[in-house]
Amino acid sequence: MSQFIEMFGDPMTNDKHWPDYKNMNEVTRIVLGSTPNSKNPAYWDGDVRWITPAEMTEDSFYIYDTERHITEDGRNSANLTLLPKGAVLFSTRAPIGKIGIVGNEMCCNQGFKNFVCSDKINNIFLFYTLKYKKDYLCSLGTGTTFKELSKKTVESLKIAIPPLERQRMFESIYRQAYKSEFDGFKSQFIEMFKGNFSKLSWDKCLTITNGKKYDDDYHESGTYPICGSGGIMGYGERCLCPKDTVILGRKGNINTPIYMETEYWIVDTAFCLDVDRTKLQPKYFYYWCKLYDFTRYNKQGVLPSLTKNDLLKIEMPIPPMGLQTRFVSIIEQADKSESVWHHKMAS
Repeated sequence: MSQFIEMFGDPMTNDKHWPDYKNMNEVTRIVLGSTPNSKNPAYWDGDVRWITPAEMTEDSFYIYDTERHITEDGRNSANLTLLPKGAVLFSTRAPIGKIGIVGNEMCCNQGFKNFVCSDKINNIFLFYTLKYKKDYLCSLGTGTTFKELSKKTVESLKIAIPPLERQRMFESIYRQAYKSEFDGFKSQFIEMFKGNFSKLSWDKCLTITNGKKYDDDYHESGTYPICGSGGIMGYGERCLCPKDTVILGRKGNINTPIYMETEYWIVDTAFCLDVDRTKLQPKYFYYWCKLYDFTRYNKQGVLPSLTKNDLLKIEMPIPPMGLQTRFVSIIEQADKSESVWHHKMAS
């Protein structure tokens, strides 16, 4: 983020005095979302991707698939516009401030007000502007039951527009840095764990908890997070899973593990993976999962999915506990310096 600030300053206050300082609706097309009738089966389980803010995490970037799909009839019934590749997703309620970039065409629910960029503004530049100004944008929300940004507020947001060549330069720098950091993380992992360690199947070294529907209301705050395959969806007063465990999507986001440091509830779109701590260090296991391709077990449906039986057959190497702990220590130290690829991307 420091590179972004150095190049552009604060785009919403225009402290670098760029000559073009426009309302958001002058440089983007703002696309709203909606929800088809949930009781009409003809509108669901189709081929059209449909996303909600609950599926996104604070670390979301490119989003290629969604937990739920609707039919063309469902899309038409709700008058939904397909968001093209490259559009910037921006949640404006429940909660405000989740941001991502559309990797494949999709629709969204009413929790978003999204941006299709004109030829004057680069989507990576806009993505990082929204990231940088998240706290400010959240402060603009109004409402009593939950805070929301109105369409009028979003349209009238002012944003500085630096020369497009400079925006594209930042995108190039970002992409190179992202690739270097990911390659560095992967290389570090491979270098430390290239030995011939004994292997165990998952049924011998961890337990898998199936998610369950949370029957009570979701709240914006509470004792325990309520999570799906995309992360925190809300909060409640009941928990199902222990802390220091890994969430893995059962449907939709099946290849994006999430580490949870607190107790939480998990809904039925995801699994909780709880390792035997005499054999696996929980965060080592999480980083191993980050590099594993779970899509090989996808059941090939329209909506990607995993089964518990397939997961329990996975075999993984079990290095000595000291080596696992050492690796986690190295990564956490790098994280403090904002050099771990996943966390820096979200900063």
